[in-house]
Amino acid sequence: MRLVILGGGSLNTPAFFAALEEYDTLEGEICLVDESAEAVERMGRYVSRIVAARCLPVQVSWETDLALCGRGADFVLNMMRVGGLAAQEEDDRRLAVSGMVGHAATYPQAIRNLPATLRAANTIEQVAPNALWVNFSNPVTVLCEALALQTHLKVIGICYHAFGMKKDFAALLGVDEAAVRVIYYGLNHLGWVTDVLVYDISRMRELVSVIQRTQNKKYNHWYTQPELIPIDHAFCLYHKGDVLFDRQKGVRGSLEGAALRMGLPNRTLKRQYQRRLALRQAMLAGDISNLEEFQTQAPWYTSCIAPFLRACLSPNSQEFILTWQHDRVSSSFPDVTAESGVEFHRQQIRSLLGRELPEFAQEWVRQARSSERLLIRAVLEQSRQLAAMAWAIHPNVASMVHAERLAALYFPEDVQTA
Repeated sequence: MRLVILGGGSLNTPAFFAALEEYDTLEGEICLVDESAEAVERMGRYVSRIVAARCLPVQVSWETDLALCGRGADFVLNMMRVGGLAAQEEDDRRLAVSGMVGHAATYPQAIRNLPATLRAANTIEQVAPNALWVNFSNPVTVLCEALALQTHLKVIGICYHAFGMKKDFAALLGVDEAAVRVIYYGLNHLGWVTDVLVYDISRMRELVSVIQRTQNKKYNHWYTQPELIPIDHAFCLYHKGDVLFDRQKGVRGSLEGAALRMGLPNRTLKRQYQRRLALRQAMLAGDISNLEEFQTQAPWYTSCIAPFLRACLSPNSQEFILTWQHDRVSSSFPDVTAESGVEFHRQQIRSLLGRELPEFAQEWVRQARSSERLLIRAVLEQSRQLAAMAWAIHPNVASMVHAERLAALYFPEDVQTA
């Protein structure tokens, strides 16, 4: 296996190598790529110490030139987050003032991450056209759709929350996770579970009853129905027009949103900065004795990324919820890519079809995808007008005024009309 990790200079990277001890069937070369030569070399040397200390069957290299290290890659793992925590802080403040929530609130990340992602994908298409592009950067749904439209690469999007659904539902039902099958349709974080089967027998009504009885916030007990569980951003669609609605965050989240609107510090991000400073100090000291702290900050490597990469190399089929190029096998799937339950075998995908989305949910998904398509065009053409339209037609956006306000912040000048 030859794996290229984009954004490999991130402080999250050591968690991946710590996770490899549990998944020691992953063997080969791992190349870290980052635009900062200093950061990627420092990280490369640090994770090399982890590999040596734990006798992991991989070789580590690092590079700033993707064309050089990408040649012959089997897998490319996109972990890029352009701007880091500083960009997140700026986006959170702008979004708090705008009142946007849910799926529409992921667009600033798309505006930041999409250009760099497309540049990297174009390079990989030239030097390793048969590589599997595994996208973990957010927003997964926008990036995967853009890559499917703009390149010929095989693209798959994976999500920490989506991977956790089977485990969560198994725990709620008190059954073995291996016996659970989840029927899910939508876009990443914007979708609905339409059925949950245990040994091929539907347990959906029982699951919904448990979610409602225990007032489970993670699975939105307010809006669960006997045949429908809304996930994350889909839940926000039930609050269309509630521009100050804070998704699932309760009193604390509402207070944080109000503080951001008043220009006060973001306490959540401040804690993240402090944790990252502690991780950076450990890395600079070459201390690999407490890798659990890295894994705590980036648990998705152990529970999502490493298991998926192992499945890519396994002769056995496994079931996941993935974003994939679906060839329109269901009316619940919009355009080129969508997220759903699939059977994954030797990098081939078969959809786990079942009870389809009701018409209102399908329409919401189509509207969100139309909005995404316009946003992709806005980024490619650097058009403020298209960005405003992308936000304006999104079902979660209250008015054109909100859309134009945010578009002006991210596209200060429309090159088409300047």
